[in-house]
Amino acid sequence: AVSDVAGALIEPLANAIHLYDSILRVNGPVRRVAIIGAGGQGLMALLTGRHLGIECDLIEPNASRRDRALALGARAVFHPEEPPRPAAEPGYEAVIETAGYAVSRRLAVQIAAPGATILYLGLHDATSTVDDLDIINRELTVMGSYAYTKRDFQRALDLAATHAFDLEAFNTPMRLAEGVEVFDRLVNRPGDLIKAVLLLKDDAQ
Repeated sequence: AVSDVAGALIEPLANAIHLYDSILRVNGPVRRVAIIGAGGQGLMALLTGRHLGIECDLIEPNASRRDRALALGARAVFHPEEPPRPAAEPGYEAVIETAGYAVSRRLAVQIAAPGATILYLGLHDATSTVDDLDIINRELTVMGSYAYTKRDFQRALDLAATHAFDLEAFNTPMRLAEGVEVFDRLVNRPGDLIKAVLLLKDDAQ
């Protein structure tokens, strides 16, 4: 059994399971991935990747979220204006882009190793321009991931029930009356707020 707060994260966990299945189906086993964005879905991708034994680096502009990623097991964290450099860090076998911005999709292409898989998950920008010649010359695979299957959701439920990792680690319970403020914070000034669960009862801590 899982708590109500943890249960609210079953859906993003199912998303993470689905995206790794997609990457492994194309790439086979991978040792290192980069995750762009440390919101709820990016950190869930981090937790799931670590559970699978994959080294995960994370790229995020928010310092509080970078710190949270390190606490959750990221191998290294980077600011997008100072991303990992090929001379210092080998390219990644897979890059998971969770922010959804055109600039972060371009970054995903830049840091991918030859033959790598780039997976787009973020939905912010409807269109983006990337270096198609780079994709061709380095034989990159670019794919999207959306939602999950019934099997993914059941696997997420089963995994959550084992308490293999703390699903409440970045989920903040808040009162339903605070809903508008919560969405404003998440969009404009997130700070260390990653994901919020709005409670019907007036007992948020």
